[in-house]
Amino acid sequence: MTLPIVHHVDYDAKTVADDHRFPMRKYALVAEFLREAGHSFIEPQAASEGWLHLAHDEAYVTAILTQTLDAKAARKVGFEITPAIARRSAASVGGTCLAARLALEQGAAVNLAGGSHHAGPDGGAGFCVFNDVGVAGKLLL
Repeated sequence: MTLPIVHHVDYDAKTVADDHRFPMRKYALVAEFLREAGHSFIEPQAASEGWLHLAHDEAYVTAILTQTLDAKAARKVGFEITPAIARRSAASVGGTCLAARLALEQGAAVNLAGGSHHAGPDGGAGFCVFNDVGVAGKLLL
């Protein structure tokens, strides 16, 4: 069995500067390393708004997806909420949901992004916009 590896090009939100505290380029670098080693990836769909509502308040999800989150809440997240960050965050949740389903079916799987455990129902924190593990858990129940 080949280990399913989930990756999406949007995991690297290119609007985050290279000198930002959060090393956004790590996702592309790991993917490039694995690709050069002969691995292939399964590309997830971005999490739907409905999936995001499984673990997050509707108003918060809307503020992220429309990039209207207030400045104080964005500072708590640690990123300016741009279209690239919104896409990256939804793709990461979709990747964790796909990897979780594949792990249940095949015994193991990995998502090259995710683990955004600091995000709560009504807001993000610590560079975590959406709680991908929370969404995946609720989706799979």
